[in-house]
Amino acid sequence: KFSDGYNYIDIVQQKNKTVYQNPIHPIADKIFAKYNYDMSWIMSEPNLNEYIKELFQNLDLDREVTITTERGQGIITEKKKLCEVYSSHDNVHTFCTRAIKKGVTPKSLSIVIGKDIKTIIDFYYGLSFEDFKSDIVKTF
Repeated sequence: KFSDGYNYIDIVQQKNKTVYQNPIHPIADKIFAKYNYDMSWIMSEPNLNEYIKELFQNLDLDREVTITTERGQGIITEKKKLCEVYSSHDNVHTFCTRAIKKGVTPKSLSIVIGKDIKTIIDFYYGLSFEDFKSDIVKTF
């Protein structure tokens, strides 16, 4: 632990090889400690997605969901099991949306998740009209 009371994890961004130290939340730190801080067995995205699918199946979270996608000029609607379509990226989206609502800046998120600020604003902000209206009222 450092003088601020947190352990840190080094994250290397794949694109530019920049290393950032990110504080580990105390709950996550307990999980890391349980595995002697060796998470290499799960830290690849394909492995993580397979674990998520298995977890969903074991927890009976394999209900059917409707997936709607836009392809070219048409909209495709299909039914699939939730465990077939849920992935680690869904967790990233949830994390970003919650972090932004709690006041984390796009710049800080860009460091943590390795995406540029424009991508974060375009894809993760999830700004509703009510949020927009509230921001405008607070500002002016």
